[in-house]
Order: sequence, then C-alpha cells, then structure tokens
Amino acid sequence: MNFRFYQRRMNEKSQEPTYDYVRAMELYLPAAQRGDTEAMMNLTILYGSKNSGFTDYEECLRLLNICADREVSEAQYRLCCIYGDGEIVERDYETAVQWGERAAEQNHPRAMRWLGWAYFYGLGVEQSYEKSAAQLRAAAELGERSAMSALGWMYLSAQGVDKDDDEALKLFDAAARLGYNDGYLGIGVTYLFRGHDDAKFYGQAVDMLHLAAEKDVVEAQLLLAAMYASGKIVQRNYELAARLRARADELNDAQAVRWYEAMRQGGLVDRI
Repeated sequence: MNFRFYQRRMNEKSQEPTYDYVRAMELYLPAAQRGDTEAMMNLTILYGSKNSGFTDYEECLRLLNICADREVSEAQYRLCCIYGDGEIVERDYETAVQWGERAAEQNHPRAMRWLGWAYFYGLGVEQSYEKSAAQLRAAAELGERSAMSALGWMYLSAQGVDKDDDEALKLFDAAARLGYNDGYLGIGVTYLFRGHDDAKFYGQAVDMLHLAAEKDVVEAQLLLAAMYASGKIVQRNYELAARLRARADELNDAQAVRWYEAMRQGGLVDRI
C-alpha cells in the first residue's frame, strides 16, 4: 500500500521536501469518512505525528484497529509496535505479539523481525532462541536487512542455531549491501574472532570496523578506540583513539555502549 500522507513540494532554496499537512487532511479525511482504507491509513500517520498539527493518538488507534480488522498487514504491524513501545498506550507485549503474528501471517517482514526480537528476549511469549531464529530467517528471506544482521549474530554466537561463522558473514554482507551499516560491524567482529586463531584476519577486521565507524556505527568506534589505545593488533595511536571515543560519546548511543560493555565483559576487548 502506498501511504501518500502528504503532498510533497520542493523548497526552492534548500531543495528539501516540505509537507502540506493541511492539504493532506483535506484530501484524505472525506475519503476516510466514506470508508476508504488507504485514506484511513494515511490519516493514522497524520494523527500519529507530533509535527502534523493534527496529533490525535486516540483517533489514530481507532483507525488502525479498523484497518487491522480489514487485514491490512501494515496496520497490524503498527499496532504491534505501539503496544510493544508503550508510549501512547500502556505497554502490553502479549497484545503486541498477537498483532505481530497476524501481520507475519501475511508475510510482513518487519513484523517477523519484531517477533524474532520478542522470542529472543521472551517478551509476551516464552523465550526461545530457536523460534527467534526462525522468525528472523523468514524476515531475512524477504529482504529485511536488520533481520539478516540479527540472524548473523545468532550464528556467530550459536544462539538458536549451530555456530557457523561463514553463514554469519554471508548474512552480515547481505545486510551491508542493502545499506544496513551494522552489517560491517558484524563482519569486523567475525574477523576479530577469527584473528584470535589466525592473525592474518585482523587486517580485514580493522578495515571493516573502520568502514562501520565512518558510517557512525558507535560499537565500531568504541572497539577501534580500545584497539588503538592498547596497540595489541594495530599500532598504538592515542590521538586516533581519543577522536574515535569522542565521536562515540557525541552520538550518545546507550544501546551501543551496553553492547560494548557486554563484549568487554566477555573478554573480546581485552584481547584486542
């Protein structure tokens, strides 16, 4: 479904798109009132936006439920996310899973990815790495790039699947080729692990981590900062280490910092 919730115009000076929310409302509200499903979906984006001037979360939810009951998979997925996030409704993982499953039954790749995340952490379902991997694999086969990367990490760490570095590399590479920059991080870390057994892989690891760091993947910046500070597998360079760490701190990615701390506690950082 094509969600044309705004009229796109180009600003003559900046060439940046601007959004005519008032005109969009004029176009879609009458159609939605006549029961047009696509118009309703476009209105949910207007009502759900903090910047449209028409923010109305209650109406957004009402319309999403109507569309979801009409088996619009995107509406089902968005309800899954809304109940999972808990920002505009009370968080309810079981309800989120129910909507996610309905969307996944229609081959919605992001819903499959979300269910993979739910099974991995046991949110609204019994925790199962095997079911997590199955959902992520289904999403990856439909081209969902973040699912490819997540499944790659599962192959790298033998969670829900047998350990397979080659399969992990294939998935990380596929994700990176689709523009998912965390794929470069996965490739770099895979080569770091291989480098523990054969130092020739360290060079490939450093190259991939630099590529990720240049794309502001904070985890890669933190790993490289540690590597240049220690000087174990690259020439020590405190100035570069400080720049990398400063950029990571500027980006302020709490999730990335938690990942790095987990790698440090697991012994990876001490070895590089």
